[in-house]
Amino acid sequence: MKPLTTAVTVIILALATAVSLPVAMAQTGAPAPAPVPNTGAVAPPAESPKVETVLLTSPRVYSTPKERFASPSRFAFSLSTNALSSLQFGPSVSAEAGADVGVVIRYLYPPKGLIAQKITDPAALDRGYGISAGLRWYLSGRCSVKGFHVGVNGMYAVVEGTYMNEIPGMYGSDSIIDGYIFHREFFAPYLDLGYRWIFFNHLMVGVGGALGFAFTMSNERERFDGRESDPVESPPMPYSEINLDIGVVY
Repeated sequence: MKPLTTAVTVIILALATAVSLPVAMAQTGAPAPAPVPNTGAVAPPAESPKVETVLLTSPRVYSTPKERFASPSRFAFSLSTNALSSLQFGPSVSAEAGADVGVVIRYLYPPKGLIAQKITDPAALDRGYGISAGLRWYLSGRCSVKGFHVGVNGMYAVVEGTYMNEIPGMYGSDSIIDGYIFHREFFAPYLDLGYRWIFFNHLMVGVGGALGFAFTMSNERERFDGRESDPVESPPMPYSEINLDIGVVY
């Protein structure tokens, strides 16, 4: 009887467990676990969270001077001369500094200029100088002393010289030296236009021209014999120049 009693007890406990488990899950609101079919498939691995990478860029470092010249708004300094100035109003030297807008200062020596000597002929041009200053805009917006440019300038010039005329004496008398010393001052506002290139990082070559008017500020003559000189008319004169600039840039 004991084995039979034990078997009946086990069966009753199993039935009670099977009936009480769904009832308890229904009372707590939890869904019954669904059977997982065994299909033999392998579950895909879980995706890792995406991580965004932010790259911090450092300021650009120019490895070559040529690359530096190509950067915008680069400050530059240049020294140049007009190779054609001796054929016009005298040898000249120019200095320029700036970025998209350059400040230009120029010095010229009129006594060695071919056109300057022709203007004062027949008087000899002995002494003189010219100084100009202005602003120059570079239209490419890249850097100073490179590309197309247009400028506004003003020049102040002073020239001095002598005129001598030897008059032969009559009846064996000594010759008479007649003439005068002149002193003239000019102011010439003018525009300049041109284009400039940079080769080998530091060699600058430019072409262009200037156009304006020269106004006489003073025109004095002092005669050798002390007599008063006749008044000299000094109307405004056109001023123009052709430029072939050669220089260095830093």
